[in-house]
Amino acid sequence: MNNDNIIVSICMITYNHEAYIVQAMEGVLMQKCNFSIELIIGEDCSTDKTRQICNDYALKHSEINLLATETNLGMMPNFIRTLRACTGKYIAICEGDDYWTDPLKLQKQVDFLEKHGDYGLVWTDVDFYYQSTKVFKRSIFKNKISPIYNSFNEILINKAFIAPCTWLYRREYSPCGINEYCDGTFPMILDIIAVTKIKYLDEVTSVYRYTQGSASRSANALNRYKFSQGVHKIQKNYLKKYNLSGKIEEELDLKHYESAYPYAVILDDFKAIEIGKLILKRSPSKSLKIRVALFLSYSYLGVSILKLIYKLREKYSD
Repeated sequence: MNNDNIIVSICMITYNHEAYIVQAMEGVLMQKCNFSIELIIGEDCSTDKTRQICNDYALKHSEINLLATETNLGMMPNFIRTLRACTGKYIAICEGDDYWTDPLKLQKQVDFLEKHGDYGLVWTDVDFYYQSTKVFKRSIFKNKISPIYNSFNEILINKAFIAPCTWLYRREYSPCGINEYCDGTFPMILDIIAVTKIKYLDEVTSVYRYTQGSASRSANALNRYKFSQGVHKIQKNYLKKYNLSGKIEEELDLKHYESAYPYAVILDDFKAIEIGKLILKRSPSKSLKIRVALFLSYSYLGVSILKLIYKLREKYSD
């Protein structure tokens, strides 16, 4: 296929997704559109049958370009090299454990961006699927399960979920310099909304699968704590990048400390005391203040109860 004719490139990274990857690829292949597409799959040396499944599909479908590697690169290097291989005018993202449900997803989004040159990205509503319980949460934005944020400041402070598996954006907004981060799509959306407009379409096109395999959704407290710290690093760096400070930085830090506190307690991180004192001083949450006070009381029983509560939350959080 002539790459000059590609209108949409789909960036799909995958690792040990043998149970999900067919559904992800079929969601792309079922797209009905009046333009050419390519599916770029970054397969990161899986230890299961993911590569074999992808290779079988690539042999049958000319739209698929399989990028294989003989060593595991890790999520971010794999994401970046897969994005760089995309040649289309527009880029969509769908990780190997998510999938699309609307066969007109790409057509609708391309039509919008073609008509509205002042927009750089279009995204949609999404369903959540919790793999361990086999439960769906439908239309998470329409049903206000997750809030919609429209400004740079709101997205930055709230670490907003903008459903990357629903995105379509102009290729000129592909990121650079994000390899140092624990997540790729969060700094991407910040850079995009800093310079152009984004459009939300109030219809479901995709399913975002909740599993316990990734750092952001891990059942392991240490992995979640590290990921939380990594996202906070992105926030702090983007404050500097766009010359923001003052009250927005204070609000950002407080929200981070509130969310990170349970993990600090579970892991006996000395920062739990420092974080707790800050929460007691500034947080508006009375229930959180009670839990913090319980920890800071140094009561063996109180601390043990608090740790048990947080550990049970972690166990049943999926």
